[in-house]
Amino acid sequence: MAGDLRVFYYNTFLPKEWGEGMVSRQFWNKAINLDGWELVTTPPFSPEKLQHTTGRKKPKNGLRHGRFPIKKLVPGSIWQSLRDLRSPISRWPFAPYLYARNMTRLVQQTIHQQGSFDVFLLHLSQADLETLARLCSSTNAPIVLRAPGPLAYQADHVFNRYISKRDRQNEKFLYRRAEAILVISSDMKRMFIEEGIDAAKIHVVPNGVDFTIFTQEKVDGTAVRQQFDLCERKVVGYVGGFWSGNDLATLLRAWQIVEKREPQATLLLVGSGPQYSSAQQLSSDLGLKQCVWSGRVNHDQVPDYLAAMDVGVGPYTCETVTFVSPLKVIEYAVMGLPVIATEGGQISELIEDGISGITYPPGDAGELAEGILTLLANPTAAREMGRLARTRMQDWFSWEKMARDVQSVCKEVVN
Repeated sequence: MAGDLRVFYYNTFLPKEWGEGMVSRQFWNKAINLDGWELVTTPPFSPEKLQHTTGRKKPKNGLRHGRFPIKKLVPGSIWQSLRDLRSPISRWPFAPYLYARNMTRLVQQTIHQQGSFDVFLLHLSQADLETLARLCSSTNAPIVLRAPGPLAYQADHVFNRYISKRDRQNEKFLYRRAEAILVISSDMKRMFIEEGIDAAKIHVVPNGVDFTIFTQEKVDGTAVRQQFDLCERKVVGYVGGFWSGNDLATLLRAWQIVEKREPQATLLLVGSGPQYSSAQQLSSDLGLKQCVWSGRVNHDQVPDYLAAMDVGVGPYTCETVTFVSPLKVIEYAVMGLPVIATEGGQISELIEDGISGITYPPGDAGELAEGILTLLANPTAAREMGRLARTRMQDWFSWEKMARDVQSVCKEVVN
């Protein structure tokens, strides 16, 4: 598509199927069709590489691509060490060096083949800090950064993972070099301002939701309820990743309280991730009886799961809630599902406590349990909260609006 503004778009999350990758694809699918600009990306992330990748199922016979899974023969600690050694964010510099060299080559190749660009739109990740710092040092074109969060802060306080001194410097350089920084909430903007970033170049551009699939009129949760034997149950649902930023421990401890006081309720947990097994172990340790674990489902199936729920829960840790993009909360609300979520960050902008949902202090299992019980005990009031939240979402959060907002920022820095 020919356009007035030529934009080089770098985002290594695009091929990924979940988390930041799913968010990035939603943006890309809307942005690529907007008039007024032309988006060009590096070959590994080009549109033809992104087709037919979601929903792939692992073989049930224990084989993968015709090979025996070596992982089963290697102790977990050794396997994790091998993975860390190969990671582009490893503390051992060999893999990060090779990754940055390869990505820099791909970027330079694309720029050489495609010619000049009016603006560079770059999506930050810890693995790409060296590559993007090199790119920004070699061009005079305006830079717009999409920042999913302060990366050094995430590494230190959320993921407990290594980030090199050089990459800490690269991150600070990129923030100084950029003409504009895109963040998802006002709280995240405040975090950047406290780090000394000029407030004038920080733009709040929240993530969106696909209103074509998340619509009450087109979905039916009956099949999901039948599949998990929930037809006569009150269903409280969680949809999302099982990682350190999502506070599944507090949710399960809250559910221990709910089970004792509301025997007709079931907790439906939808999703997967690195802490899936530990969450199941905690559930067992707590003696929980009414938990259903669906595992990962395709994103286009999520609306049916939401339609099977009476209440949606968005639990986040204190360290995460400030900068996280609460996509699950947005999707709950768009479906008109009564929501209870951790207070803070963008959630405080989405949910007005007691009006369009309920919020609770981070890590407070007692308050979370009381909020769940309140919504279950008052279904009429809960549905009204869901209706008000849905109205708010329709006005603010669509992927097309997000794409147009990003396009406007790119035009602004060029002009």
